Amino acid sequence: MARAGSKRKSKRGRTPTATTFHAAVAATPSIRYAHEHGLRALTKADRERIIDGQRATGSIALDDALVATHPNANRWDYGIGLPPGPERREVVLWLEVHHAASGEAEVVLKKLAWLKQWLREHAPRLDALPRRFVWQLSNVERHPNDRLRRNRLAEQHGLRRVEGKLRLADHG
Repeated sequence: MARAGSKRKSKRGRTPTATTFHAAVAATPSIRYAHEHGLRALTKADRERIIDGQRATGSIALDDALVATHPNANRWDYGIGLPPGPERREVVLWLEVHHAASGEAEVVLKKLAWLKQWLREHAPRLDALPRRFVWQLSNVERHPNDRLRRNRLAEQHGLRRVEGKLRLADHG
């Protein structure tokens, strides 16, 4: 895991430029060293769920980084830095990879509420960045009525559900 301020060289021998996302992570004591280049913080299986992963400016495995300090919390999975969007600032895509079985929408909404509170209380620089909240389904949802109800419920909380591969370009 790279330490904030480390001088990791790219393949061409240049030191990667620090991003706004990286600086915000480094300014958050509980996750100061959690930033990874590109999508390296995601598990291999979760990286494979993303089509255009080269767009990521960095990532953090928030769940892993906070397990010791928030062991009983409904922790969110990942934060992913994306190139500047319409706001002309780097965007953070907060990604939760979770299945869509009965009752799981409520679990994901609890995780979202926890994430928003954690950002306000512990990560003000991350909280200030433009953001998108995404629930990527880790399974195929088979019942159209359930899918519509869960989509509406998620949208009411500012959460977008994605089934299948995630395209980062759609969220930047």
